[in-house]
Amino acid sequence: MSRLAIQARLNEIEAYFQALSIHKNMPLHRKLDPRLFSPDNETLAQCLAQALTTLQIVQQACETEQDQALTAFYAEKLTAQYHVLQELTSDNRTFYQTKASGKEAERNQQAHEVHRLPPPQRLAKYYEFLTRFNDLIAEQYTQLLACEISEKSARQQKIATLEQRKQRCQAAIDHLEEYLAFVEARQKKSAVF
Repeated sequence: MSRLAIQARLNEIEAYFQALSIHKNMPLHRKLDPRLFSPDNETLAQCLAQALTTLQIVQQACETEQDQALTAFYAEKLTAQYHVLQELTSDNRTFYQTKASGKEAERNQQAHEVHRLPPPQRLAKYYEFLTRFNDLIAEQYTQLLACEISEKSARQQKIATLEQRKQRCQAAIDHLEEYLAFVEARQKKSAVF
């Protein structure tokens, strides 16, 4: 990964952490991995502070090009902390949404159910969604070829919207695969010791 790509990813994580600050008073209802967060943490704010510290360490290590093994360790830890914070707040996503009605509310409920699935099953669902997006995009392209000139811009807008949703789905898949790889590597290291 290039230095610019790493910095862009770190900026995304930092923005996400800042967005989470509205949940800072949220109490923790489960124990977290002590390798990632202090067992004394009682609120999301305390976990967020630790994750921000890890983020600063990774940013500083990338800027100064410190020991690569140490940088990789903190980058893995940051990735795991990021995913744990995502899981902790996924149940509160309704906080961000306006009330929806009818089919939209049902769709939102299904989306929330996906976030409650264990990571391997969630990844399988994300791949299903990605396949659906690909099918819908292909269908829209077929209809674009057959439609009148006056309808073309509306079809192109639909395709652009679907492409954006597909990209977000692919990003979610990438993040989840990173997390699962991290967990698997940790389990292998734990098994060795």
